[in-house]
Amino acid sequence: MLIWLAEHASFVYFAIVIAAVAFGMQYWLYRRLKHLALFVGLLGLLVATWLLFELVPTDRRQIADNLQTMGQAVMDGNAKTLFRFVSKDFVYSQHTGQELYGRIDRTLKQHKVRFLKIWDIDARPEGDRAKVDFYFRVDGDGEAQFLARGKSDFVREQNVWKMKIIAVFPVAGDREMQLPLSP
Repeated sequence: MLIWLAEHASFVYFAIVIAAVAFGMQYWLYRRLKHLALFVGLLGLLVATWLLFELVPTDRRQIADNLQTMGQAVMDGNAKTLFRFVSKDFVYSQHTGQELYGRIDRTLKQHKVRFLKIWDIDARPEGDRAKVDFYFRVDGDGEAQFLARGKSDFVREQNVWKMKIIAVFPVAGDREMQLPLSP
């Protein structure tokens, strides 16, 4: 229940703000200290709730953080860090993670990524599995740019969310694209 509340915090904030405004208006109209105390108490509850929700690591936040860490690893050219968040059962274009590790490592060393931005991460966890959709942009050496949409499956392995499958699509289209990897 707490996780659901943390993922839908705006409902909780809205309810607390409405109650605080109501007691603030009551104090303004009638000047009763109990209304002021309730108003201040609700503002304190709002701050405490915000802090609690910021500290609760929801599955969606963990997946988004891991995806951003993977993006940073690509920018740093660090395949080892990238593969910390790749499942042992990882598959991309009918290749396993073990088959791809060397190719990805060579590609990252060969083609320097200057900038990588991942946004609109939509993670939908269900138990120990999650479907994740996101957009990303990669700027390479020179003027090279790559803008695409990713669809992936994540699994929880040893309490860490890891990518199991990824498919890359153009931003406007449903035909899967192949990433250019070194042989």
